[in-house]
Amino acid sequence: MSHECVFDTQQSGRTRAANHAARSGVPPCMKGEQTIMLYRFTVLIPEISDELIEKAAGKCPDTLSGVAEGQPFIDFSREADSLGAAIDSAIADITSLGITPKGVQVDEVAAAV
Repeated sequence: MSHECVFDTQQSGRTRAANHAARSGVPPCMKGEQTIMLYRFTVLIPEISDELIEKAAGKCPDTLSGVAEGQPFIDFSREADSLGAAIDSAIADITSLGITPKGVQVDEVAAAV
């Protein structure tokens, strides 16, 4: 299943991500069993130095970075129990490096791991 959805991280991205996860039809974590899902999404970022890109790759081994149509981005393939948790942890990781995300695009909602 594939969804295209853009979140503006400047305007309560956490709330929007959590709301999207609830509406997306992704099965919630089963009670009594741990279900881990793999979420694929892209974090849009401002232009940053190659050194900072390397730091991001070192901190987040589940990423690929690049530029498409002039827009720098970091692609994530993150394991988590929800889309909101995956996005929140990715944003926390890159903001801890001083990178301010511009938005998030959900490429693929989930795949069971």
